[in-house]
Amino acid sequence: MTIRVCDLSHRPKAVVIGPDIDRRIFPGKGRARWHEDAWYAGLSHDEGHYYNLSGDLNPVCLPACAVDMTDAWTLMAVYGNNAKNLMDRLVTIDIDPFLKQEPCFFATRVHNAKVYILNMKNNKGFLIACDRSFGHGLYEMCFNAPGFLGIQPSVERDFHVWLKSG
Repeated sequence: MTIRVCDLSHRPKAVVIGPDIDRRIFPGKGRARWHEDAWYAGLSHDEGHYYNLSGDLNPVCLPACAVDMTDAWTLMAVYGNNAKNLMDRLVTIDIDPFLKQEPCFFATRVHNAKVYILNMKNNKGFLIACDRSFGHGLYEMCFNAPGFLGIQPSVERDFHVWLKSG
């Protein structure tokens, strides 16, 4: 299977900060969970991220301490059997130590830009969230990479079929 890349930047995303993060929804540091059409990821004991992939475009379930990042961040999905090969090229650090548990969530820096990575499925699916201008560059880089990687753009519908396939 080829590597697919899907731009999900229009989907709602938020950072939830503060000691009152609901741990029933937001997991602990480095962990992520799927709940009601969205990924909830824990970055630290008092910071969580929310990525709504298929629900309402105007979610009302977030607490008051949430900061809407929909217009500030790019969100893209990299998925397919060889997705990790592309991630190894996009993210200049070794991501293997972070991939011990599944799903996992971590932050790193790439060319001095903060990048958040969520491993959705056994190294075959990743979400990347970062500053919008840097994210556009990453997205373009995917299609300027050597053709042997087999990278193809994907529409959101195809991504959801893959996501629900188990």
